[in-house]
Amino acid sequence: MTRTPAAVPPFPDYADVVGNEASARALAESMGFVYWPGGDGPPDDWDKGPYLCRDGETYWMCGYDWGHGTNCWNPTASWDRIGYKTKETPDAR
Repeated sequence: MTRTPAAVPPFPDYADVVGNEASARALAESMGFVYWPGGDGPPDDWDKGPYLCRDGETYWMCGYDWGHGTNCWNPTASWDRIGYKTKETPDAR
């Protein structure tokens, strides 16, 4: 008997695909963050508070890369930082 694998449910409608930066920008801006396209280090105007990841969750932790793409810690790139709050943003925490 041949078994058909169960269908994998679709990933939520987050900016979940590397290279889908239009979706990443839309998600960041819809959640009140400044879009971050990736880079070697954090943005100069980052308030050092929580940041938005490609999976739609906000985090605050140090030590992760500000670049975009897959790596050994993040094989799906869902943890790419795609948004941040600026020092000038009154509600940044």
